[in-house]
Amino acid sequence: MTDAKKDFFKNISLIIVGLLPILLFGDSQNWVIKIVQIAGILCSGLNLILIFVNLQFFIDDLFPTKTFNDKAKTKIDKAIIFVVNLLFFTGAVAMIFETKKIDNTINGLTFFGICSGIGILASLLAIVFIGRISKSINNDSTRRYTILLGLPLGFVMLFPATLNFVNRQFADSTIYEMKVTVIRKSTDSKGRAKYIFCGFNDNEERFEVANKVYENAQQGSLMKFHLQKGFFGFEIVREFEPQN
Repeated sequence: MTDAKKDFFKNISLIIVGLLPILLFGDSQNWVIKIVQIAGILCSGLNLILIFVNLQFFIDDLFPTKTFNDKAKTKIDKAIIFVVNLLFFTGAVAMIFETKKIDNTINGLTFFGICSGIGILASLLAIVFIGRISKSINNDSTRRYTILLGLPLGFVMLFPATLNFVNRQFADSTIYEMKVTVIRKSTDSKGRAKYIFCGFNDNEERFEVANKVYENAQQGSLMKFHLQKGFFGFEIVREFEPQN
């Protein structure tokens, strides 16, 4: 076994080991277990970063290419690389604008997961299609890596952002109200983003709210949601109204 393969399997093993305390003990209140879980998260995160940093070399070790970092020579190869890069950056920009709106969609995490899954499937089909229209695109390590990494990441960002925009933009015009209980509230590490956690359909949902709503929201108090049914059936919170 080559050194690249050994490093790859070592990183995968350490990621699994790092996740074990979380899988085994869940949301434990024991401070010793919490410290172990934090250490496990750091271990898994570090090794995941190492995999991404060295992913190109892992792939090249398994499937060697003819060249490394060779510029695309044909028009079709240049066009493919341009489109892949464009999709990636478009997806990143779209997610910047849509992240908060996905957060304020009921079952937003489920919606994001479904859309990301569709994006990954679409990227795999696109990779197969690219391989058929260009026989030389995968001859170079860097070009192949750009496609294998750029397309899935781009689609994983672009599909949720685009579909969430459609879900919100073409929502049913009827607005209805629902009162839910505020379970807790928190902020991000810098204190800029304000979150409330509410009991909704027997689940705890997180919503990003304005400063005024955050200040008026109290643990155990009621919050009135103004809702719309989205185009894909996922409800959208249009307004938060504290009930003090």
